[in-house]
Amino acid sequence: MARTAAEAQHVFRKLQAPPLLARALKRAVFDQDDTLVTPALLRRRPTVSAQAFVEGHEATSTIACWKGTVLAGLHFEVLRKGHAAGHATVVRLIENAEMVAATETVVRRMGLSGLCGFDFMLEANTGNAYLIEVNPRATQVGHLALGEGRDLPAALYGAVTGQAIRVAPAVTANRTIALFPQEWARDPQSEFLRTGYHDVPWDTPELVHACIRRSRKQTSCTPAAKQTARCLWRLQRQSFPPRKALLGEFQQPEWFETLHAKVFMNPYVCIAPDVKLGQDVKLSKFINLYGCEIGDETKIGAFVEIQKNATVGKRCKISSHTFICEGVSIEDNVFIGHGVMFINDLYPRRRRPRAACKPRPTGAWSGRW
Repeated sequence: MARTAAEAQHVFRKLQAPPLLARALKRAVFDQDDTLVTPALLRRRPTVSAQAFVEGHEATSTIACWKGTVLAGLHFEVLRKGHAAGHATVVRLIENAEMVAATETVVRRMGLSGLCGFDFMLEANTGNAYLIEVNPRATQVGHLALGEGRDLPAALYGAVTGQAIRVAPAVTANRTIALFPQEWARDPQSEFLRTGYHDVPWDTPELVHACIRRSRKQTSCTPAAKQTARCLWRLQRQSFPPRKALLGEFQQPEWFETLHAKVFMNPYVCIAPDVKLGQDVKLSKFINLYGCEIGDETKIGAFVEIQKNATVGKRCKISSHTFICEGVSIEDNVFIGHGVMFINDLYPRRRRPRAACKPRPTGAWSGRW
């Protein structure tokens, strides 16, 4: 963006320079993209396009099209960016007739098929949309299913296969979308992480791991976000739940514990939100916990279920295939063997009348804990 003639000449010479051979080789080797190799070898200068400056804010559209027809589209205004020339980190879904008309016109005249992205500027005073550029690729919001006419993968799949489109329900009714990990990397304390729809792929923990691992290495990531990423990876090596001392070492955003519980916890463990876990609790696989309380340093084996209003003390060991039902209280330092089934019926039904029951032998177990 140039505001004077001198700035325009400087930027023009910079943009018109042939690509560096080192950059072209790097992209060819690491990105498998050889489009710059020939221009770099032949010292071919690229074409520079100049546009009039439009005062306003950015908007973006991503559409699915087939043989010149728009099948579905998403139109957003940009609320936050990573930096002035960077990508969007927070967007808001909007309805803009000019953006819709522009995308349909370009797609129809060029006979496009596939996924495309359009960048616009919305003029500050009038709100008019000015088309800036078109990118023949998927964008970072293209996966969002936001209702009928706004599910790009389903629309494109239906056009390619000829099958009827199954309208997927909208992933959120919130029109503000905070993109993960972009907005978190920009500001871990951002208000949009609380007020908007935080686009974290909870059902794909491996993808979340990769995003956080990449954020630790990116120079554009803020120090606070890198600090949070380091804490997450240190917590991953701890038993769940994380040590309070380690959590207190960093100032974390409000959604941090949710992120750790959903992604870095054992994926085969089902823990209800109202469960209270002490420090250094060790959980095996295939465990169901509902509304119970587990004391510090307790170990729970595989295939154990503990129901609501049950309490397990500190430093206990619950062996595999144990069932602890509602109302059971286990004190500290108790060992429960394999396959133990508790009951909570204080007055079980008898098959014979009470008078016909034989007296209990002396010294027999009373049934109390």
